[in-house]
Amino acid sequence: MRILLTNHLPLHGSESGAFTRDLAVGLERAGHQVRALVVDEREAGDEPFHVRRIVCRGGETSADLPFALPSFSAPTPSRQSFDTLSDDQLAQYREELRRHLDEEIAEFDPHVIHAQHIGILGHLALEAGVPYVLGATGADLLSFQADDRYRRFAEEAAENAGRILAASERIRRQVLATFDVADERAETLAKAIDLRPYESPPTRAMALARIGLPLPVGPLVTFVGRLAAHKGIDTLLNAAAVYESHPARPTTLIVGDGIQRVELEAQARRLGLERVRLVGEQPPAFCVAAYVAADLVVLPSRGDTSGRVALEALATGTPVLAAAAGSLTEIVDDQTGGLVPTDDHELLAAGVMRAIDEDWKRTKGPAAGARVRKHYNIDDRVPWIVERYERAVADRGGRVT
Repeated sequence: MRILLTNHLPLHGSESGAFTRDLAVGLERAGHQVRALVVDEREAGDEPFHVRRIVCRGGETSADLPFALPSFSAPTPSRQSFDTLSDDQLAQYREELRRHLDEEIAEFDPHVIHAQHIGILGHLALEAGVPYVLGATGADLLSFQADDRYRRFAEEAAENAGRILAASERIRRQVLATFDVADERAETLAKAIDLRPYESPPTRAMALARIGLPLPVGPLVTFVGRLAAHKGIDTLLNAAAVYESHPARPTTLIVGDGIQRVELEAQARRLGLERVRLVGEQPPAFCVAAYVAADLVVLPSRGDTSGRVALEALATGTPVLAAAAGSLTEIVDDQTGGLVPTDDHELLAAGVMRAIDEDWKRTKGPAAGARVRKHYNIDDRVPWIVERYERAVADRGGRVT
């Protein structure tokens, strides 16, 4: 098949974009032709497949869109959310996406479009007359509810989609409660990642050198993700104020950027944390090294809808201690790490110290890696996804030739 993947977000720096990238790689490995159309601050990347980028940069008149890259909830001060776009910016955004989508359709003639997020890109696929499926992440539903300007786009895109593939069963139920969609056309897409980056990980010594932490490190507790309120990093810092007193003197590494960074840095200073390092957003190879070097990855999220970071960490054989919230409860258990209540820094600290004392990296790490390889490989998920594409094409009277 010829498959056009579209996303409002870049292929880097967002869990939604990373899924689109992994899906493209998996589809190509299965013999399909793939292109991607994304909105990005960058003009180029290193993806092994064709990507058309709509460049969105604030204040640059030479960019396709001369304003800050929007997202469903602004992850950094340099971005804005869709609901803060002016009416003129929204019109310009939609028209630019239409122009590029039309050009991709003319050049590539896709059998199907897979539009990540319910909204504008799906609606444009509907207008273009190409069979399409939608990915629902949860964040897109919040945007639909928050701003009436997107309501018609989302409703018409959802109600005419060949299939809607939700990121979790909870999100699937939200889709059915929000839109006039037949139950059988909204399905849960089981989580999966591209496992190739984790097949030959660096040694721990090499990983520690790659992330550049000053020695001695002691046990390493790592967080990877956006620095946003729903990720619960404030709870992690409060926990660090407790577990830093552990005799092994653990270090905490926080990888990522976001709108909360200044606030979190101030919190760390106020708590007198001596062994916490906030290193900002880093490329994928750095994140892999951070997982490998870590004795434990901690995810204190208040409502994670993806669980991607947990899968990436587990793929390297590093156990995960997570808050019992959202999709994390579907991935993390006593075999691969542990769960604690949300917003309870004392129990989180106790969990970290227990993981150190019981050497979870040694005792739970091998099972964690095996679990991901067996159940969460994107290559195993591709045939199921392609079958949904084929049904969407057939429902529109088309054929894959």
